[in-house]
Amino acid sequence: MNKKMDEDSFKYLWDTVFTKYVREILTKSNLLQFRNHLIDEMWRIYTVKNKATHESMKDKEELIDRHKVAALIAYSIIKIEPIKIIGTKGEKKTYFDFLPNEFLAIKSALGTLKFFGLYEAKITNNMTMYKFISQKGFDFPICKEKTFLDHIARALYNSKNTSSFDVFTYALVFFLIEEYTFNKHNITRNFPVI
Repeated sequence: MNKKMDEDSFKYLWDTVFTKYVREILTKSNLLQFRNHLIDEMWRIYTVKNKATHESMKDKEELIDRHKVAALIAYSIIKIEPIKIIGTKGEKKTYFDFLPNEFLAIKSALGTLKFFGLYEAKITNNMTMYKFISQKGFDFPICKEKTFLDHIARALYNSKNTSSFDVFTYALVFFLIEEYTFNKHNITRNFPVI
């Protein structure tokens, strides 16, 4: 389902989705600080990368799907790093202390999928999908070592350090997470997403 991500939607997501995940991450560590003043910079980065994404598409005027929006959200968070590590050496650190922005990017991207998934379910009158999305989270494949989200966080970290973030690749990752979840719970759509 394609709904244009405008600045109002972006700020709504910031207020209701992103900051919720920030609070969740900050409760796991006392070595982190949230830099809330970066919302305008994040929106600017989002719009620049969004324009570049459209330029590489066949139909440059077509709205991008929610999976690409989620990938752009993840990119914007990785780029501005709204969570700052303020701890000192020697303090006991959690996994969130090492990759807080990467976990925020994942959770915010998934929150974006949920936001637009609810929109799709509502306008297509798919009450089964609407009820599921509003009450459940996403499921992930079981990995031998660490969690699936840990692996995505590491991939985001590596893409940040090598300046190689590919919106289309991460959009596919988010699409597959959504499909994996829907297939696992036998949720059908009224029409294809991509």
